[in-house]
Formats: sequence, C-alpha cells, structure tokens
Amino acid sequence: MANEYDRPLTDEEFVEIGELLASIPEPWESMEPDRMDGFLTAIVLLPEPVSPSSWMPLIFDEEGRPDAMLPNEADQHRLEDLVYRRYRTIENDLSQCRALDPIVYDVEDESGRPVGGWEAIAALEPFAAGFLEAMNRWPGLRETGSELVDSALLGILRHLPTELLGDMQEVKEELEFESPLENLKQATEDLAESVAEIASVTRGFTPRPEQNHKNIRRRH
Repeated sequence: MANEYDRPLTDEEFVEIGELLASIPEPWESMEPDRMDGFLTAIVLLPEPVSPSSWMPLIFDEEGRPDAMLPNEADQHRLEDLVYRRYRTIENDLSQCRALDPIVYDVEDESGRPVGGWEAIAALEPFAAGFLEAMNRWPGLRETGSELVDSALLGILRHLPTELLGDMQEVKEELEFESPLENLKQATEDLAESVAEIASVTRGFTPRPEQNHKNIRRRH
C-alpha cells in the first residue's frame, strides 16, 4: 500500500494550504506557501536530516513558538498533513531527479495584472527567503566544500529580496551581468537546475543522462 504522505497535493489542496496558513491567528505569523516551499527545499537538501518537530513550528510562526496553531484541532491536523505531504513531494521529486516544481505566485502591477519579462522574476523572492532561513538555522549547505554547491547556492540566493541580500548584492549584480535571466520561466528552470546540482552532492540524487528539467508550472 502506498504511503498516504507520498501523495502530491492537488490544485485544490494548494489553495487549501494557503488558506489554512493565512488563518493562523495573531500573535503568530505564519509563512506564505511560496516561502514555505523554499524553506522545505533547503531542509530536503541538507546532508543530515532534520526532524519535522524541529522545522514545522517555524512554518506556523516565524519564532517557532510551539503553541502557534489554528483554533480548530481538526484544521490544525489537516494543515500539518498538507505541509508534510508537500515536504515529501519535494523530497520524492528530487530523489527521482524530477525538476523542482516550486509554488510561485505572479507579481502584479498596481492594477492587479501580472507583470511579465524580467520584472516577473521577483516572484521567486519568497522562495529564496525561505531557503535562506533554513540555511541559517541548520548547518550543512555552506559547509560542503563543493564548488558546485557553492555556485548553485548563488543561483538560488540571487533571488533574495533586496533587504536580505547583504553581501550578496555585488554578487547578484555580477550574475545579472554575466548570466542574465529574461523571464520567470527561464529563472524558474535555472532555479530548478541549481537545486538539482546541490541535491547531487548533498543527497547523492544523480540524474540519468536522459533525465532533464521539464514540466515547470506556475501556481496562481
């Protein structure tokens, strides 16, 4: 019998997980699903596993307070199941060398219309921010000693929002000059390749020659 937690989320469940996270009341501040995806991806890539009891509270509250939860116990259990299934999907996809399929929300202009071209790449900022948060909390990704990993990390962290760039600002400018990305599709594919390169070193997830990075979707 297949593991229930290995069942990918449906489109309806992606909407549901966002609604449940947004319903966690104050004073707690939960992650948005796109930031959560970056956070979970970094955790999957760590050379040493981290218990869900350590990382899941940080999704429900930025301070990781253990009492952060939905008022309804059944809703809380449902949310925990959805989050863990998403974590398992990311791990299963990377272990099978399938391209990362991140949760991405369109960037909109002042009129509420999705922007295009290079401006749309800002949609990856929450993913990068969540990824960095996990990197800062658990060692393993900065300490590999692998040039491939170090380079691939830059391919992800180049998407950090300005306020989190810090010393990466100059690196980001160099990357935009040397390896410019033209649109969100290209940027998402590049992000997926960076994640796959890290996974090949830290988790030993090595693709077969015929495997490639396809089927990248945007979620709205």
